[in-house]
Amino acid sequence: MKPIFRPYQTEDDYWRMREFLRQVFLINNRYERSWHVARFDYARWHSCLNCANLHLEDIAFLWEVEGEIVAFLMPDGGYGEAHFSINPNFGTLELEEEMLTVAEKRLKAFGPNGSRSLRIWAPEQNKLRQSVLEKRGYTKEKGAEHQWRYKIEESRPKVEIPKGYTIRSQEEGLELLERCYASGLSFHSGDIKYAVENRDDCTWYRNIQSRSRLYNG
Repeated sequence: MKPIFRPYQTEDDYWRMREFLRQVFLINNRYERSWHVARFDYARWHSCLNCANLHLEDIAFLWEVEGEIVAFLMPDGGYGEAHFSINPNFGTLELEEEMLTVAEKRLKAFGPNGSRSLRIWAPEQNKLRQSVLEKRGYTKEKGAEHQWRYKIEESRPKVEIPKGYTIRSQEEGLELLERCYASGLSFHSGDIKYAVENRDDCTWYRNIQSRSRLYNG
């Protein structure tokens, strides 16, 4: 049956997309052939909302069969890139081409001189997507995205926590401000300007926490 395309619409779609990624992870024998749920959450609440000021209603697109999601498309941030998440049981040439067409139409970025750009992510083992991209005239960039994996069934060496350190849940108030300040330093090469801005307005971190509050509340 041909998957039906539609844009993201409501918060219910968000929860259905999360469940879809769980199912696909199992179908793929626990390999990340599509996004992990945690990456999807981070993309929504930080990369898209905080960094690009975009909501899922702006940049997420679904394909369904009999009301069930079989694929979705969105960037990990703003316009100019697209990530495909597909149930492998529906991974056809026709679907790959249709998703690419939607990405080219709705997720491209425009340069100052009117140029257009779009980066598509294609796993090394996905020869079908690579062939579709090649036929459309895409060129492969240098570099790679590494995905590190560890089998949890295997024994792991015991790790001793250094003296003086403890692990506990973060509290509110000053600890929240310190966490935001530390993030500004660590992700911006120690630039004090970013650290102060991160601490002065914690809205961005509240957005990241939103998924946990929704899930636990």
